[in-house]
Amino acid sequence: MEDRLADTRVPIHPPIAARWSPRAFDPNAEVTAEQVTALLEAGRWAATWGRRQPVRFVVGVRGDETFATLGGLLKRGNSYARAASALILVCTDEGPDEKTAVYAALDA
Repeated sequence: MEDRLADTRVPIHPPIAARWSPRAFDPNAEVTAEQVTALLEAGRWAATWGRRQPVRFVVGVRGDETFATLGGLLKRGNSYARAASALILVCTDEGPDEKTAVYAALDA
């Protein structure tokens, strides 16, 4: 939304300045399997510390058991997300040592 740019002290990359966080989802909208795959592929190629790729995704699409389980885990303040057409839980493997664990959380 180009008309809702963030008010920043210095110019920032336009797609970042135009970013917004939804507080409501269209309960009738549907995300396609191709769209979910594209989103997960982008996450798969995101840079990580030490090229460990510690992130895993659990995907639920509206109407399936995984979606119901993920929706049930949402806190009251995030319950609006139950109207989304997909929910994605981001998980991380903390690795074998404390330093790796710190970066795994950052990677996620």
